[in-house]
Amino acid sequence: MTSAWFAGDPDNLEKFPTITPTQPATSTPPTVLPPGFDNNAFAMLTAILKEWGLDSLADSVRNMLIAGDKTEIIPFKIRETDAYKTRFAGLIQRTKNGLAPLSEAQYLATETALKSVVRKYIGSGQYDSNDTVARWLASDVSPQELNDRLSAYAQNYMQQPQSVKDAWAAHGMTPRDAIVAAMDPKVTQVELKRGLTAFALGSEALQAYKDSYDFDKNRLYQLGDAGVTADQNR
Repeated sequence: MTSAWFAGDPDNLEKFPTITPTQPATSTPPTVLPPGFDNNAFAMLTAILKEWGLDSLADSVRNMLIAGDKTEIIPFKIRETDAYKTRFAGLIQRTKNGLAPLSEAQYLATETALKSVVRKYIGSGQYDSNDTVARWLASDVSPQELNDRLSAYAQNYMQQPQSVKDAWAAHGMTPRDAIVAAMDPKVTQVELKRGLTAFALGSEALQAYKDSYDFDKNRLYQLGDAGVTADQNR
């Protein structure tokens, strides 16, 4: 006996889904390139955009070439865009600060080196963003200087027992404060060294006397200024 499904039984039509005709997909028509369009120039310029992290400007560059802009002029126009000014904010601020200029390649190489230093000591995240690195570049902080700062931070803070960190936190030196002090270009290396010396002196005293220690941050700074070291304070 033939199944009603195959006999065209009208009662079974409702079991089949209703098929709605689909509309043809619309797409943006491709840009029509004029005769003689310089594909080699476009390829070179888009390679530069990729290196700079500005791939989104490829259409703008194409339009510049179509409009007749000369290849050597287009990089200067790119530097006037908001996208460029955001990506290379530190480079622009360096000029305003009267520092020696850097090429985009030098800027990016230094940026990569600075990020590597941060990730070595702290890891990736908040402190290796482009915005943070831009502030260091604008202040002429070199990868070596940042390494020295974070190395001192690691030796004087990160390696301390949790009880010492807790005691310091109770007196206004939280982990975030320690990181910011080490990484803030406005804190000079002299100021940073002074603060780390006081921290080291206090850490030794806290471990030696524990709860009986009369914590006096100003006194620790005075001892450090007088040349007392953590070894001498043991």
